[in-house]
Amino acid sequence: MSKAVTETVLLAVSPERVWETVMDPSLLERWVTTHDSLSGAEPGPVAEGDSFTQKLRLAGKTFDVAWTVVVADAPHLARWEGAGPGGARAEVSYLLERQDRGTRFEYRNRFSLPGGALGRLAGGLLAAAPGRREASRSLERLRALLEDENG
Repeated sequence: MSKAVTETVLLAVSPERVWETVMDPSLLERWVTTHDSLSGAEPGPVAEGDSFTQKLRLAGKTFDVAWTVVVADAPHLARWEGAGPGGARAEVSYLLERQDRGTRFEYRNRFSLPGGALGRLAGGLLAAAPGRREASRSLERLRALLEDENG
């Protein structure tokens, strides 16, 4: 079972400032609504080849995803590959485009769920808290974080 989510937000800060924030795993808790905790990441922006494990929380359940940065073309494009429980896979992309008054930030998440009972459970979790809603909420939190800091 494969799913995809794409959401976009306009941010009133530079692509460089957005990049510093979204590429720093230690800041995930400040803007990603499904983030629970982190292990194996150093503070500061990550680069190609870096990896860490993120515990996500969705519909009252937690699970680990092992992320690896496969593309880090600052401050334009980042792509992450993730491996979750039972063979679940994800590919997340961040596309940043300079605009007159800031940055257009596009978030893309393509993921495949495992088969069998675990896949049905994961599918039920996603139905209970749709990925699009959580992506939109996360991007609004990112906007508030960056624009509040920017004054």
